[in-house]
Amino acid sequence: MSSSRVIAEIKERLDIVEIVGRYVTLKRSGRTYKALCPFHQERTPSFVVFPHTGTWHCFGACSEGGDIFSFIMKIEGLSFVEALALLAREAGVEWQPTGETGAEARRQRERLRAACEAAASLFAEWLLTRPEAERCRAYLEQRRIRPETARLFGLGYAPNQWEALLQALTGRGYSPEDLENAGLVVRSEAGSYYDRFRHRLMFPIRNVRGEVVGFGARALEDGQQPKYLNSPQTRLFDKGRLLYGLDLAKDAIRNANRVVVVEGYMDVIAAHQAGFRNVVASLGTALTVEQIRLIKRFTTNITLALDADEAGVEATKRGIEAARQALDKRLVPRVGRRGRLHRDYEIEGDLRVAVLPPGYDPDDLINENPERWRTLVEGALPVIDFLFEAATRGRDLSDVQQRAAVADELVPIVAQIGNVVVRTHYVQRLARLLQVNEQDLYAAIQQRRRRPSTAHDEPPQAVETGLADVPAGETYLLYLLMRWPSCLPIVLEMGLSPADWTTTEFRVLFEALVRHLPQDAVAVEEMLADLPPPVAERAAHVCAAYDQHPPLSPELVEYEVRNRVDDLKIRALRREYEHLQHLLTDVQHNGEEDPGQLAELLRRQADLSRQIVAREHARRARRPPEARVS
Repeated sequence: MSSSRVIAEIKERLDIVEIVGRYVTLKRSGRTYKALCPFHQERTPSFVVFPHTGTWHCFGACSEGGDIFSFIMKIEGLSFVEALALLAREAGVEWQPTGETGAEARRQRERLRAACEAAASLFAEWLLTRPEAERCRAYLEQRRIRPETARLFGLGYAPNQWEALLQALTGRGYSPEDLENAGLVVRSEAGSYYDRFRHRLMFPIRNVRGEVVGFGARALEDGQQPKYLNSPQTRLFDKGRLLYGLDLAKDAIRNANRVVVVEGYMDVIAAHQAGFRNVVASLGTALTVEQIRLIKRFTTNITLALDADEAGVEATKRGIEAARQALDKRLVPRVGRRGRLHRDYEIEGDLRVAVLPPGYDPDDLINENPERWRTLVEGALPVIDFLFEAATRGRDLSDVQQRAAVADELVPIVAQIGNVVVRTHYVQRLARLLQVNEQDLYAAIQQRRRRPSTAHDEPPQAVETGLADVPAGETYLLYLLMRWPSCLPIVLEMGLSPADWTTTEFRVLFEALVRHLPQDAVAVEEMLADLPPPVAERAAHVCAAYDQHPPLSPELVEYEVRNRVDDLKIRALRREYEHLQHLLTDVQHNGEEDPGQLAELLRRQADLSRQIVAREHARRARRPPEARVS
């Protein structure tokens, strides 16, 4: 079954009121259901579910909205594919997120998950009951980990035996092949199996839903190598796409609107034990783009608190680069020195670096002085300040060659700053450091900021034939943006947002385009290759619908893009207008008249009417370019 059909089946089988009602207390009000919004703090219910359209919308501060998929993605912090898999299981619809087919593949993944959960339970039990675990228990006591904290994180002990876990789990019906596929045992060259983890402190690693998918394991004896051992890559475990502790930290991250990223398991455990619950770890590696995208489901404000040594600084730099790639970019119009309007992009969110005292890991600092840790995190450096410090650390700036090396590192970074006031501040600072003329440096940075414009190929003629379940104009707009991504600044200037799209897959595609801001169609193809299969499949359908049609001129591309954006915005505004009309009707028919509430609903409806009229006027007033390609 195609992904689009799976999505339609899920929406047909699942009741959005029942699903949403598991997370918030819904109160019926005529044809709608109301609740306090789960995505922002409020006293008066402004979150509304519309059963007849299968949608929800917050009319309060956050203005979020969407369908059953977007709700589960946001409330659970899931990707589209993860939400699709979860809701498919709920609805009893056959679908394989990995592209596999058949019920057997799904059962295999569930079996591997169950094996990991069973292993985690055994490790936790053995930590408490096995005499040989005394060394492990003593280590936890030495690291000041309280028993309740060990239980919260599911810490365990792997016995110093070759087949303890193998025998225990095969006795429960798991085959050695299952355990190998789950990364729990290893097959020797002779074909026999033995435990992967032996005489180690075990850290279960969970996905964002709290399911055990792998393990980290710390050696307990001097000379035991490696010191840390992770599960291998499996169907369930990919350390570049997981964050240790995120399942326990996600609510705190959302509430604090900030995440603190550390390096090790013990750092996370110590932080949570001390009450700093918005802390996660990158599984001992530099942050990856996929991990940043995982974080972005809960916040775009990130503080990196990695080790202060040279390796930690390099890991921090790689994490900063990953964040730059993964975080959304916001189009900001700027007025240049000669009054010309320019387009700049700023990363949405706040990147900071907490510089640890020399010789300290986060868990050492937290255990020794929690308030110092709090102060350090709250006073974390803006990322540019950290990069300035890192670039100049240990360098003799009286030496012209070393100043040149600093320039090579910092000029590209300063050139990326979109805000002219902030950029000017760092130009002045860098000029003082390098002992160069400020105007010369500014000219060099401006030169680096200039990019050649992307050439337009002759695009195909618009034809109103799209995918069956999506308005054709919406499909065509997405096609234009994928084939001519240089039009993305236009749609951002016109205020198009993910919520304006009809389907969840189109929202995900649009968000990916805005996040990456690809420069040409080739870059779009590279971006699409990294998207989940259901979304990439939808993109392929969109392109196939239009690729064979006659071309149109570059001027006509922009004309069509602007028209389609207006069409999309008008439909979105009308949907919101209809939602407000339902609310007004329910309030009036149910005897819930609140003069203040009625006045606010009417005011908002009038405002929507004005916006619709303005969009329609702009749409009618726009004239097509004279030069058409036949």
